[in-house]
Amino acid sequence: MAAETRDAEIDRIEGELAGLRSRYANLKRTTRYILPFCIVAGALVLWFLVYSWTTGQTGAVVTAVLILLALLGLALASRHERFIVWASSPEGNSSFPHASYAEQLESAISAREQRLAELKSASSR
Repeated sequence: MAAETRDAEIDRIEGELAGLRSRYANLKRTTRYILPFCIVAGALVLWFLVYSWTTGQTGAVVTAVLILLALLGLALASRHERFIVWASSPEGNSSFPHASYAEQLESAISAREQRLAELKSASSR
């Protein structure tokens, strides 16, 4: 009886691990596109700044400078974190109050892997 319940729990944990790893892979795939998008957006704003400067449109120059400062602030704020953690940060999301979604997925995967290893070592005895 104990072996059956252990096998059932191993199967359940393996299924959960597959789902968690799939979500983490999707998150990594999504963050792969965010950085190039930010670089292209910064380049467009920089082009707009130069164009506005050459045509003498002061309001547009000020707007472009403020946007570039905001992008620079975001870059400086995230420079010490892994990009996947920064991109899945809890800002404005009450579901993840203390950690990013990526960190919570990593923690859940680690806990399930540890439990799976315990169960498999117990069944091999």
